[in-house]
Amino acid sequence: MRLLFVENDPTMAHLLSACADRVSKINVAHNTAEAAAMLAPGHTFDAVVIDWMLDDADGLDIARGLRTFGDPVPIVMTSAASMDRFTLLGDAVSKLGRAACIQKPWTIDEVIAACRVAGAVPKGG
Repeated sequence: MRLLFVENDPTMAHLLSACADRVSKINVAHNTAEAAAMLAPGHTFDAVVIDWMLDDADGLDIARGLRTFGDPVPIVMTSAASMDRFTLLGDAVSKLGRAACIQKPWTIDEVIAACRVAGAVPKGG
């Protein structure tokens, strides 16, 4: 499964990349919304995994932007927010379509499962 991770913690992004490489075979990880936005148009991903609270953007705004431009890619939003705030995020994510939401901490298996719930189907890998 080819995943684009957008995670602002560089250590977490590196670990995600290493774990996904073992589980999913192909992956890309970026630690800023700007870097991910520059890459996304040139690649096809099975799903995009976005941290809600990035240093340079709101992950939910990125997800909404993908939908505004007609991108049907499955989206998984992640967050370490309190349960109250996480519930609000889940409500917003449910309106995106082809999307799921998982709370940190999570395992790579949970990420893959959430990608599938959101509709991800691996393209040749």
